[in-house]
Amino acid sequence: MDGTSVAWGWPVGMLALGLVFGAALLFLVRRRAPSPLATDPVELRDLDGQLEVLIGQLRELDDLGDPERAARERFALEVRAAEVLRSREKEMPAPKRAAKAASVEAPAVAPTGFFATRPALRGFLWGTGSAAAVAVLVFFVWRQAKPREEGGSLTGNLPGEEERAAAAGQADPRVPLQQRIAQNPDDLAARLDLAQLHLRQRDLMGVWNETEYVLAKQPGQPRALAYQALVRLAMGQPQVALDMLKQALATDPDLLEGYLHLALVHVRMGHVADAEATIKRASARFPAQAPALAKVLDEMRAEASEEEAPPQGDPHADVDVPAAGGPPPAAAAAALRGVIELPDALRGRVGPEALVFVTVREAGVTQGPPVAVKRLPASSFPLEFEIGPADSMMGQPLPARARVEARVDADGNPLTRTASDPSARQDDVAPGTRLRLVLQ
Repeated sequence: MDGTSVAWGWPVGMLALGLVFGAALLFLVRRRAPSPLATDPVELRDLDGQLEVLIGQLRELDDLGDPERAARERFALEVRAAEVLRSREKEMPAPKRAAKAASVEAPAVAPTGFFATRPALRGFLWGTGSAAAVAVLVFFVWRQAKPREEGGSLTGNLPGEEERAAAAGQADPRVPLQQRIAQNPDDLAARLDLAQLHLRQRDLMGVWNETEYVLAKQPGQPRALAYQALVRLAMGQPQVALDMLKQALATDPDLLEGYLHLALVHVRMGHVADAEATIKRASARFPAQAPALAKVLDEMRAEASEEEAPPQGDPHADVDVPAAGGPPPAAAAAALRGVIELPDALRGRVGPEALVFVTVREAGVTQGPPVAVKRLPASSFPLEFEIGPADSMMGQPLPARARVEARVDADGNPLTRTASDPSARQDDVAPGTRLRLVLQ
């Protein structure tokens, strides 16, 4: 960890506080301990030596054979010893005399109690407690020390700064949901919330991935259908989007987003009256949202008026006519075209209501929303097709290398897929290539 990027303020402060507390505790312990007595001066040591010699001579008197002589010498030695003791008392410092008197007058009381009689155990517990206190302090410092965020304060981030940064838009609100999903991939509520945020960020690929996972776990989930419907609308499948939203509202009539998305799909399909009826239904169910819904309806009417009838005159008047035999326009050159063939053995699987979906993805990509989609009636085979930038989800050009797939949908509902539906695909093809897809 780089020391220059660590917020050391709080940890160092706590470490300094711990050191001050330990020093104060040590001072108090040493202050309460009895101070040692001063070293005896030379005179005291000399008197002690004389007293020891006299005591030795008194012991030797027991070996004399003459009792009378021994008594006289004992008396003289005892007198001399008494004088030495008197001199020693005079030379002894006052504190030491007081301590000695106290020791004579008040004999030491033997320690009692469980820990008092077990000094080894007391020392072990004291050492263990000290080591534990140091370990707790080190652990606290380690937990508090963390790298400084880029652009953050050199003294560390104060409490609440991360929340304020997120509120100011400096953090992606999708990150916490993505972390929840990483810990629990089956957290469908988090996936739906993440899909909603993807939709606000216009990340249609993210919306598709999250709603596909939810629908695989809970087919017909209303919120997932409502969010994916807008992806279908961007893919050029307004009827599919309309069916999905009607199914979502039939399951959950209180889904406000479903009404808004349904009105938008009606406007894009040119059904302005149906959009107005949808907004009125939503206003009646959600009276508190009626003013906001009325504003949305006005915006939809304005959008519909801008997309009304084309300008007067020849709509192709400004289009240059290519010279005979010249190269095709760039858009036509970028398209993928070809023929879809159905073997006679499989014709029984294709009914009158069947549709053929032609999808284009990046080369090597087999899942996720396609770049472009085209829906064709499976009325007769061989079936000619052409798919280009006009069929793309967001109006973007086709990829340089593409994967093209043709799939028959027997019931005409793209939300249901049967394994027996014939399909064909070709990978790593370039725009402008003519393809031949044989359904199997």
